Amino acid sequence: MRLCGTGSNTLCRNQSWILFVLLVVVGGAYLWVQSISLPILRGPHGYVLDDPDSYMHWHLVRRALAGEGVRIRWMNEDNAPYGRLNEWTSPTTIVGVTLTRMFEIFGGEPREQALRTASHWMGPIIGLLSILALGLLGWRAGGVALAACWLLAWPALTWTLFKTGFGNVGHRGLHQLLFICLVGGCLAWRKQPRVTGGACLGLIGALALWSGASELLPAWMLVAGLAVYDNVLAKSVDEAVFSFWRAWWIWGCIGTCAAWLFEFWPHPFHGHLEFISVWHVALWVIVGGLMEASRGFSWVRSHRLLAVSMAALLALLAAGAVRGFAWGKLHVMQDPRFELQALMTREFTSVFETGWRRTLENTWWGYGLLPLLVLYLKGRWSNLEPSGRWLLVVEGVLLLLSLYQERWQALLVIAVVMSGGVIVRNRWPQRSLLCILVIVVATLPAWLNVLHVKQSIDAINGDPMRGPNRTTIGLELVSDCFGRMAPGSVVLAPWDQSGVLAGLGNVRVIGSGYWSNLDGLFADYELFTTTSVERFQALVRERQIQFLLVRRPNELYGDIVVSFVTLLGRIPTEMEVAQTALWKAANDPRARIVACPELMSGWKIIRLP
Repeated sequence: MRLCGTGSNTLCRNQSWILFVLLVVVGGAYLWVQSISLPILRGPHGYVLDDPDSYMHWHLVRRALAGEGVRIRWMNEDNAPYGRLNEWTSPTTIVGVTLTRMFEIFGGEPREQALRTASHWMGPIIGLLSILALGLLGWRAGGVALAACWLLAWPALTWTLFKTGFGNVGHRGLHQLLFICLVGGCLAWRKQPRVTGGACLGLIGALALWSGASELLPAWMLVAGLAVYDNVLAKSVDEAVFSFWRAWWIWGCIGTCAAWLFEFWPHPFHGHLEFISVWHVALWVIVGGLMEASRGFSWVRSHRLLAVSMAALLALLAAGAVRGFAWGKLHVMQDPRFELQALMTREFTSVFETGWRRTLENTWWGYGLLPLLVLYLKGRWSNLEPSGRWLLVVEGVLLLLSLYQERWQALLVIAVVMSGGVIVRNRWPQRSLLCILVIVVATLPAWLNVLHVKQSIDAINGDPMRGPNRTTIGLELVSDCFGRMAPGSVVLAPWDQSGVLAGLGNVRVIGSGYWSNLDGLFADYELFTTTSVERFQALVRERQIQFLLVRRPNELYGDIVVSFVTLLGRIPTEMEVAQTALWKAANDPRARIVACPELMSGWKIIRLP
């Protein structure tokens, strides 16, 4: 099946209509799957958001619309009373502000209603854009059949649903979309290399580094690796390919520099590798310089591996220069406190901690037979084009990262879908219907898992108080109470609940699970574990804490146990929990309990001295 522009106009029109129908059908199926969870998202003010990250992101959108603009670098809502650095850059906030404005202008909704509607729909809208990108890039890379293979495998996969669901306004959905454009763009635009395609790919790379300098840097490096292979390591370099990659690095460098200066001007040299920085600009220059040198100097072509090694060393030195060559503190992941927190955060869980049996079960229900399909057909490696081989390398790198930390599966799922489609099309290039059928059968377990989720929600009659968002609903009620009686107060709560409370905007908290709040996070842990009443009271005074949020006794017990495990690396005894100052304060018969009719049964708010 030929691409448009290489055959008759009738064939092109037919392919366009087929692709359009595919996009509509797959988009509708995707929305149906996402809507299954709607009943258990019902809260006191419409629908609750998906996780603490979503609440914090949406709080940034509210602040931006209130007049602060999208470049918000400081958060007063947690690590009270000091505040902390905002660890997220502007792209997700820009998307949220744009959607809210659209619902205001085109929907005629007042600001508050537009904010609620946009927060509800932002995840699915990004998901629909991801489907559109998969379809268009797949069509350009290998015709309608490849687009169908990619699209039909996408809507029901677990890590698709996790990051683009209703009420999910975190940055991971946007990062999935950017990763689709990065990897799919390499396959599509490199197939027929043009300067405009290279420029688009470069600008997408710049946007990826702006939005997720740490999370999407591996993806950028994989694209840069393909560029180096095409222009330095390959035996011969086609002029069109070289022009494509030249446009990629020049426009990528310009875009990254513009985004970096926009985000941090007038203080661009912030010294954080976690954010887009001068180091990321240097990466473009180093890779681009290596490609240009390989074309202009015969020495580079004759010593290719040495030249690549020298470029890698120069990139490492540039990273060290940003941090003053403090090699032990290049990235926050090197902080021992971050490593302790990662042990208690699901997205940082390693396969080696959860066990292979659970991992295989999750893979079966989350990906279906797609990974086995790739393994079975990869024997035809020699018949794959270089871009197809590169795609398998991308999948292999992300698989290794996913074994180390679960969160990388949000990107691995894209590589699995794309490589599955490419390998099936390579195996049966003249049998499009067979390729599509194979993909459909391979994803059946994921669809069965969706039906199982639907049955589980139906079994509880869609009761949100029996679903996974019960605590979030309770926290919204707590926020309502504080908004009425004491807005701006400092409240002590467990770290995973504090992110929701801070994002709701009515109170300030101490601990939240963000790398920029390690000080507040570990102060929170100490408050939950110290057995010294004097130390507890000293921290309460230092942190200006006014209220303590206490859930049911068994839930409070679990919160203290989690703090012990993170801070001390062991499970406490019942006696140790009972001896903590916080447990005593929560169960003190003389405690001053605040009257709050909104609270859920068993919850209480205690005013601290």
